[in-house]
Parts: sequence; C-alpha cells; structure tokens
Amino acid sequence: MGISRRSLLLTAAASSTAGLLPTASARAAGSPPGDVVGRITVGYQGWFACPGDGAPINGWWHWSRDWSQAPSPTNDALRAWPDMREYTAGHRTAYGPLGDGTACSSDHYLRLTADGGRMRKGQLALTPVRPTPPPPAGDLALRRPTAESSRTQVYGSGNAVDGDPNSYWESANSAFPQWIQADLQAVHPVRRPVLAVPPAPAWAARTQTVAVLGSTDGTAFTTRAGAAGYRLDPATGNTVTLTLPAAVQSRYLRLQFTGSTGWPAGQLSALQAFAQ
Repeated sequence: MGISRRSLLLTAAASSTAGLLPTASARAAGSPPGDVVGRITVGYQGWFACPGDGAPINGWWHWSRDWSQAPSPTNDALRAWPDMREYTAGHRTAYGPLGDGTACSSDHYLRLTADGGRMRKGQLALTPVRPTPPPPAGDLALRRPTAESSRTQVYGSGNAVDGDPNSYWESANSAFPQWIQADLQAVHPVRRPVLAVPPAPAWAARTQTVAVLGSTDGTAFTTRAGAAGYRLDPATGNTVTLTLPAAVQSRYLRLQFTGSTGWPAGQLSALQAFAQ
C-alpha cells in the first residue's frame, strides 16, 4: 500500500519522541500511531502535496527535494527549528545537527518569520537565537497619553483609549480638519488601527473621512493611509478595522478627520493600535 499524507504525518509526529539516529536513513515510529496529544509541531507556510491526494502534481511537493520520492532524513525540504525556551521538555527528531553543531530539532529554533527567510537566503547568519524581537501583542494605544486638535466640553481624547466603549472624544464642531493622536510610548510597528464610536443604537450609522499619520518623534508626521471614508454602523458594533499597506514604525499614531455624515465633528470612543 502506498504512503498517504495521513500515514506520513502520523509517522512523522510519532517519531518526534525518539533520539537521534547515528545514520541518515529513514526511521520507524518512536511512539504509537496518533501519539500527538500535547505535542506542538511547526512547519513552513506553503502548499504541500503527496501522491494520491488528488492534487494534479501527484508528488511530494514541498516535502522532499526529490518530490518523486517519499521524504526521509536524506530527502527532505523542511527547515524549521521551533523556539523551545518556554517549554520544560522537547522531543528530538531523526534529523542530525546543523553544520555548526546546532541541534536541528525542538531543542533549538529558527522562527518562521522574515528572520528565518533571510537566514535561508544567506542574508543573515544561521543562528538559534532570533535577531529581532517578536512584534508586540495587544492594543498598543490602551491607556497611553493622547493629544487632540480640539475637544467639545468634557469629551477629551483620553476617552478614546480608556477601554470604555461608551466614553468618547469629540472635536470642535463644524471646524474640519481635526485630529486625535496616541503616544504609544515607544516606536512600534503599527499595522492595524481600529476605530469605534459608542455601540448604542442611538449612534446611528455614519461615515467618517479619516487619514492615518505616523511619527517617530511627534513632530514630523508622514501619511500611512490617505483620507478615506470608513463606515461605522451599530449593526456591526460601530467598529471598523483599518489595515495599513505595511507595518510602519511609529510612536505617535494620528487620525485626521475631514468629514462625517453623522455629526459635524470627529468622534471616537476607541482608538486602538495593533502590530498585526
């Protein structure tokens, strides 16, 4: 019977519990088939195929260097070394160490990021230590210092980053353009700003015209996304997510308002910023 994708995955997962072999030949399973509970595997993003899976290529695509042959320690196209520093135990594989002696298993890692891609291309030295830190998690603007071009009464810019969906910032009325900004307290890659007004149905659907600007010093701002209309609708939580063309390093994130169909002012109950 031929090798299927399922049998290959089960055998590969099971073999992760045994030690290194002294030779580069294929190895038998080191634990019962299906013994993958509690295990973490890493791979590389791409289209994988195998004979008999229905894909027109009908070969071990992205599994093997010679994709007409089943993968083995001497015929593979997988290059992944997970970060195991936060785990108390790892399970070594049949693959030998790298040329510099680094263990090519779950004992050391090469993250599958731009770092890993550049290492594979020879643009960075191959290393078990990540050259750049991972992107920050969570809302980078939450409870950070803010500034505004103007405000109406008590509706200051701090209301947009206080985590309360019902408090909000409102600029001076009938005086566009207006802006609000958050100081993220450090330079971060910002890819995904999220805008919101209070979710109550009384805040009827509206389109606010907003441009996104960023700065590393709070003085020189560059446009990250040109002015565009963003619809906020209570049917969808009065929230809209913007995706910038690329994560751009910014400490100061500024939104500039030039129009609104719901009220003649800039209004926000949430200004959130995410790295990814």
